[in-house]
Amino acid sequence: MRPSDFERELEVFGWEADAATQCFYAWLAVHAAIGDDENVHAVLDDAAVFWNTVLYSLQASTFIALNRIFDQDSKSKHNINKLLRMAQDNAHMFTKLELGRRKKAASPNWRKWLRDYMRDAHQSTPEDFRRLRKHVRKWRRVYEVKYRPIRHNIYAHRGLFGGSESDILWGNTNIREMQLLLRFLRQLHEALWELFHNGRKPTLRPQRYAVKRMRDQPSATGRANDVHERMVRDVHAFLTKVR
Repeated sequence: MRPSDFERELEVFGWEADAATQCFYAWLAVHAAIGDDENVHAVLDDAAVFWNTVLYSLQASTFIALNRIFDQDSKSKHNINKLLRMAQDNAHMFTKLELGRRKKAASPNWRKWLRDYMRDAHQSTPEDFRRLRKHVRKWRRVYEVKYRPIRHNIYAHRGLFGGSESDILWGNTNIREMQLLLRFLRQLHEALWELFHNGRKPTLRPQRYAVKRMRDQPSATGRANDVHERMVRDVHAFLTKVR
């Protein structure tokens, strides 16, 4: 396998994680705005059919993207298991030797800085991937027990469940838990990206997930993995203007 194959798989995983995150945080941010401002509530209520359709679509898209990430069906071309398997089965990609080659290819003036850079670079170990797989197993179990039934029985096969059965499924869900699941996906993407591109130890670095905190204390960072923060900011800014 070529390093570019892993890089492509990692890119696809990042797209899927961002898609699920954007949709869910847009849904959360709209509901937060409705709850906080009666004027926003009134404006949205004037076009209730449209906004209910938007909110339903955001929720459905979240579950569809999560299924693509966690689906282990043999027909699935891209999923979280395939990504980790590619990384673990091709550990040579994460050696200092291979990292150095990639850095040389990307920088014409590598002779000025590469030796010092490589001195502190992390070379992956089997324990790195065992630790990541442990996290994946934990969150896969959460998805399979609580969220996959909703995707399969409500969104993928509409009408299989009646109202009371649907209520039971939704009753097993938890917004904070979903936020933490999505945060994990972004953390995993960042950890593998940093390991591959920069030789950083693959750890799950802190990321904010609470909508109220994002609204009260907007992030000044422009990092790509802050897609959820940008979504909360954009929804708040838009609904503030139209109220």
